Amino acid sequence: MKEKFDVELGSILKSIRETKNITQSEVATKLGVTKMAISHYESGERSLSAKNLKKYCEALGVSVGSVFDRM
Repeated sequence: MKEKFDVELGSILKSIRETKNITQSEVATKLGVTKMAISHYESGERSLSAKNLKKYCEALGVSVGSVFDRM
């Protein structure tokens, strides 16, 4: 079941990624996961661990705090 938090977080990360013209594949490589995992994170199908959230934000060039500020 999708959790509201995961859906909102995924939507924000996807929006930032698209704004910066970064592909899911590029983020996946930096996190050491598959492109499908990134798709699941962005859709809220899968929860991000704190460690992977930090890596995800680093891949996008943003801070975790700036992501939470958008929520």
